[in-house]
Amino acid sequence: MCKGTSTKARSSPRFLLTSLESYSIGSGKGPLPIEMITTCLSVVLMLVAVEFGLNRIFENIQDFHPLFEDATNRAILARHIGVDAFSCFFVAILGWRARSINQDMVDAVWHRKNSMPVAFENRVFKYYPEGVRLTLFFFGYQLKNTYDTIVWNDGP
Repeated sequence: MCKGTSTKARSSPRFLLTSLESYSIGSGKGPLPIEMITTCLSVVLMLVAVEFGLNRIFENIQDFHPLFEDATNRAILARHIGVDAFSCFFVAILGWRARSINQDMVDAVWHRKNSMPVAFENRVFKYYPEGVRLTLFFFGYQLKNTYDTIVWNDGP
């Protein structure tokens, strides 16, 4: 038998893309669409769980402050702290970890080196697993935020 280079094919899709390696293109393919959909849905479910948990915490401490006495106020606080602030913090962490993608642009703006044409082509045409991970989390947050905007009628 010939022992040539073996490319390990995926036997089944991963339904949750958690590590950066799961976004990498190992055999010329990125994550499957079903993997990206389930990851976005799990982000939405995680945000719903955080919001629900904070709402329950605020119910338990409703006697500490007059703001917590009204159920609508507790729900609004849980939404803005549990969904909006948590997502902003998490996206900021993911963006900070992926800051190497834009480092050439930052260097060109601060006149450290003249690499802007190469940086432009790399940012537009190159696949960055960090960028895909950040985009999937942000898309999941936007799904939850759109739902909340419709339910709470607080959009434009």
